[in-house]
Parts: sequence; structure tokens; C-alpha cells
Amino acid sequence: MLFEQFYIKNLRQLFDNEGFNNFESLWSYSGKWVEPINERRGGWSGVCRLEIPDTSVPHFFLKRQENHNTKSFRHPFKGIPTYRREVNNILRFKKYNIATLDLAYYGERKHQNKHQAILISRALEDFEPLEEWIAKANESQLNEMLKKLAHTIRHMHSHGLMHMYLNSSSIFVRKTKKSLLERSIIDIRIIDLESVRIQPISMKRRFKDLRYMLEHIHALSHQNFVYFLELYFNSKPNFFGADTLHSRLSTHLDRLARK
Repeated sequence: MLFEQFYIKNLRQLFDNEGFNNFESLWSYSGKWVEPINERRGGWSGVCRLEIPDTSVPHFFLKRQENHNTKSFRHPFKGIPTYRREVNNILRFKKYNIATLDLAYYGERKHQNKHQAILISRALEDFEPLEEWIAKANESQLNEMLKKLAHTIRHMHSHGLMHMYLNSSSIFVRKTKKSLLERSIIDIRIIDLESVRIQPISMKRRFKDLRYMLEHIHALSHQNFVYFLELYFNSKPNFFGADTLHSRLSTHLDRLARK
């Protein structure tokens, strides 16, 4: 069994020119791993940078995994590659205009009783993990980022998407300015989508997503989070139970501040 698809126009020709013309050539690529290989679920997964000699072409990240599956309702026994779930969620985010990775290629195969998958995305050039970006931002930029982040998370929730692990490593930020006379534009990307759940967002699920942020993004102050929550809950349209949920999260935030 083999499935593969390119998601960026003219990318197949570019990869053909570089000798990456099929699943096997990509699977055999000998690039340096960006981080140690992750071994769990009875298999492994890892990420490396896919180098393209043409400097005018954006860099790509090549993610490979083998027998690194997760069970689902439709596949309760052997499961499916976690990268397939990530690809499906990237496409959902794109459908609802929620900024995330630019998907370039996905392929999977069963080879010698092993389930292998490849996911290639464009590198997030000039972006930084949230906490690294915060360390360099001034107050005005920080407030602008919080507005964009609150809008993005609220928009995600409004479409029934729950991230599960919103922390600094899953939120990337950059600021862009075309000229000295223009105001900086804050750009945000939400990544690490393999655990996203698709279902109507209840108060309980919103609480879990937002609580995780409060507990795991350490570069934001108590006052930053107060401002973020105000922005999130003041967005229109309102939803049933918003005031109660806001109060619960504010109480939780105060409790964290006292620790």
C-alpha cells in the first residue's frame, strides 16, 4: 500500500529536479536530525531539515515515522500514523483560515510489515517560539500579539477545534514591516496539530485548552493573561456560559499567581 500527495503547486517538479521523486527517495534522505528521534508507541519518529540547493526556494522540514501509530474510532486495533492525523488537522485549519504550517507533501506506505509515513512542511522562516519572541518584544508589540493570539484561539474554538497542548513550542510568532512608515504586523502560527480534537467545544473543553495555556506559557505575566482572557471573552459573538468560564479561569489564574 502506498499513498502520496503534493500540496504546493510545482513542488513535485522541484523535488524531481533534486532527486526526491518518490516516497523511497524521501525515506532514504540522510539529513541531520533536528532533535533526538522520538521512540514510543512501539515505533519512532524524527524531523530533519530538507536542504534544497536553490537558495530562492524556502527550506522544508522532513518528518518521518515508522510504526508510530495512534488508535482511532475507525482504526481501533492497529491505529493510523500520527502524521496522518496531523495532516488532516492542518487541512482543517486551512479550511477555517486558522494560520498553521504550510503543508508540502504527505505520503505513507506499508513496507515489510512496517507502517511508514512522511510529512513535509515549509519551514517557518523568521518565526520564533512564543517565549523566545516575547523576550525581545516591547510592550506595544506584546499587546498586539496578545490580541492576535486571543482572536486566533477563539476562532479555533468557534469551529469546534481543541488543540490540547497550547504552549510556547506550539505557538510561533513573527513581526513584519515592509517599510519604516508602516506599522509592524504580528503573524502567528499554531502548530503541533496531531492531538487536535474535532468536536463541538463545550465549556469544559474550552476550560481545558485555556487552562493549559495559563499553566505552561511562563513568559507571560499574570497581567498579560488577564488581558488575554479579556480579549478572548470580549470577542463576538458571545457563547453560552462565557461569563462563568471567564470567572473560573480568572480564579485559576489567581491561584497560580499565589504559588
